[in-house]
Amino acid sequence: MTRWLALIGVLLLSFACDSSAPKQQTPVARVNGEPVAIAPLTAADSATPAAARRKIDLAITRHLAAGEAVRRGLTNGSPSTALSIKDEERLRDALFASMRDSLELNEPELRAHYEKTKLRYASRQVVLRRKPFASEAEARAADRQLGATGRLTGEGSETLGPAPVESLPASVLPEALSLRAPGQRAAVQREGRWALVELAEIRASESLPLESVRAQVEQSLRLIRAQAAFHAELERLRSEADIEIGAAGADAHE
Repeated sequence: MTRWLALIGVLLLSFACDSSAPKQQTPVARVNGEPVAIAPLTAADSATPAAARRKIDLAITRHLAAGEAVRRGLTNGSPSTALSIKDEERLRDALFASMRDSLELNEPELRAHYEKTKLRYASRQVVLRRKPFASEAEARAADRQLGATGRLTGEGSETLGPAPVESLPASVLPEALSLRAPGQRAAVQREGRWALVELAEIRASESLPLESVRAQVEQSLRLIRAQAAFHAELERLRSEADIEIGAAGADAHE
């Protein structure tokens, strides 16, 4: 604790003495003999020693993740030596992306995750009525005649749905998206043909089937699994690393 307070005191003093100086990387620790750097502390960071300590901890974690990314060959154009903070951030993100994308998810896992989270994929169900007309003038006239209380029924009209709004046919989109209450209508033109589309009914939201949201379910589960795996890997790297905070304090003081 004394060592941490001494290091943080040096960093805060450096910030206070020259807050107008250009922001440069400042060594704050050594990991396996390599210096770890952060940008000079901001006023917000300087508010409490705990805030500064969190920033230093994040810098150590970032450095460890970047080193593992280099070891795995994930440099993607980043240099493998003399890494800047931005280089290390890119490599850390590359490590996470590699772990996320390499996960293997089986069907039972996907289905179980879908069942636990399917309320996320609930969508409003709507029923539409559509009736064709020979011209725009006839469609507009019929709309005026029906008024606010009339309903689009009778010969030639058809029912669409019930269906989620996003699953409505392209022949009624995007006009149908503007319909908010039963009885509202919109004139639609497709390939020179006109029709009136009316919102007939709004039904309770229902969860979309797995097949229609499979990509989203997989993305969600993959992210959860990757975050857990990434955290465990960083804990392993940290436990095996030789981290010297005291030496970093000397570096920062210099």
